[in-house]
Amino acid sequence: MTPAQQPASVQSAFSTLALLAAMAMIATIPGETVVVIDQLGTLTRALGGLAVCSALLACISSNRMRRLSPAHWILLCYVFWNCITALWSPNPEATRIQLSRYGQSLLLVWIVFEQARTDVRRRALMASYVAGAAIAAVFVLKAYLEGNPLSSDRRYGAPGSDPNDLGLCLVLAVPLAGYLASKAQRLLSRSLAALSIPLLLVGISFTGSRGAMLALAACAAVSLAFCFKTGRVRGAAFIGLLAASAMVLVGMGSLPQTLVRRYADIPSELESGTMSNRLKLWSTSFDLITDRPLTGHGAGAFPTASGSHGGLPDVAHNTYLSVAAEQGAPGLFLLLSVVVAITLITRSAGPAAFHLWLITAAAWGVGIAGLTWEGAKATWFILGLFAGYSAPPRSAPLHSRWHVRPSHPSFLPAPRSTR
Repeated sequence: MTPAQQPASVQSAFSTLALLAAMAMIATIPGETVVVIDQLGTLTRALGGLAVCSALLACISSNRMRRLSPAHWILLCYVFWNCITALWSPNPEATRIQLSRYGQSLLLVWIVFEQARTDVRRRALMASYVAGAAIAAVFVLKAYLEGNPLSSDRRYGAPGSDPNDLGLCLVLAVPLAGYLASKAQRLLSRSLAALSIPLLLVGISFTGSRGAMLALAACAAVSLAFCFKTGRVRGAAFIGLLAASAMVLVGMGSLPQTLVRRYADIPSELESGTMSNRLKLWSTSFDLITDRPLTGHGAGAFPTASGSHGGLPDVAHNTYLSVAAEQGAPGLFLLLSVVVAITLITRSAGPAAFHLWLITAAAWGVGIAGLTWEGAKATWFILGLFAGYSAPPRSAPLHSRWHVRPSHPSFLPAPRSTR
């Protein structure tokens, strides 16, 4: 029996299985380090293998696969350029590890793209990420209640997580939760999405991540701008009141004074501080970029290259500088081109998708200015989610990709139709 002859119920079952597997994998991204399995790694990786197999079965059973958008082709070029940088990398092993991560990230993007065929399925993927972020926020509050900070300055997070990475993961869930609260079809779904926003805000506050706070501020600013532009003054007032109330309650209540002072130092750090010693790393990044502006020093080789230049053997703590130092101008150009391509895609998909992308992109763009996030799963999930807004959804039979269909020779006259 060929895939096209399979019953519709079988195709639907495989499609549902693929969606559920993708949702389970996405839900583990914010709290990726909570569950680690021996010989397999994180739970995200284990569920990722299941999601890939399920997506392949769904494509084979239906004999359909979505055609890639321009953003996907640019991402493929980005990874291909990273592979080329292995030729001159000073640390081939680090480059190999980074390329392996990029390979897994491409599979993540494809899985999300295949499952985000309709708006309903796309909202299901968003809800999975929001649910995972809300669970991670619960782990943050649990660590606070049990008195288990991750550092001496009383910053909290999920087990094994970095508070800065976790903080930005939670921030990216805020606009998705707001979108679900306004677009979900069921009252229960809208209510759960709305209730998750205060929980996410509290979780962000307890991570003590100033970069996450700046990203949240960018998210709120763009959200308010769109609300006032579209005349939704009530929505703008609600968002502002909700955010202000949550922050005031946490700040005046149980938030440790060390975190209160940490957030209060944001203006002085931006004006004349060292940004937690990041300025030294950024200075080294500029030196590396000046040394090899076109070729870069190789994917994943920033710590090795910075150490050889007299700097600290650490990551750049800035995605833009990290990409430019490791991959040169071509790598940074390709990464920014993906953002531009997704902007054009979402703009053609309608104002709701376009506004959501700009709000999320503002939070992501500000947050990665203090983190090395070009290989983070949350980054690739966001890119894959919004690249899937190709409207209308396009797909083609699988057999047309590998077999040439017979066609009428162009040098012969077309046959006339007879009546």
